Amino acid sequence: MSDVLTLVVLALPLAFIWLFVVRPTQRRSSAAKELSRSLQPGQRVMTTSGLFGVVAGLDDETVRLEVAEGVTLEFARRAVATVIPEQTPDPGPDEAAGQSAESAD
Repeated sequence: MSDVLTLVVLALPLAFIWLFVVRPTQRRSSAAKELSRSLQPGQRVMTTSGLFGVVAGLDDETVRLEVAEGVTLEFARRAVATVIPEQTPDPGPDEAAGQSAESAD
């Protein structure tokens, strides 16, 4: 019985480390690799340093971002932190009121 208890006491910290340290790190790494593979020209992105730009070109290891008209910077692909989703414009207060009045007819 004592041997089983000792084994459990040793296994619990290892399981804790695996669940709360190793596994989340592997998931973040996998997500970053997938993001890097899925980059396409024309996408709006943000780098790890907070710079926003549009993907102008891609190489195996680098990405060229257009940050202003005619200004292109080159970054490592892994420096891209996130892709900014396309936003649809929200209807203004006048448009929203007009739509609800039309639907009431």
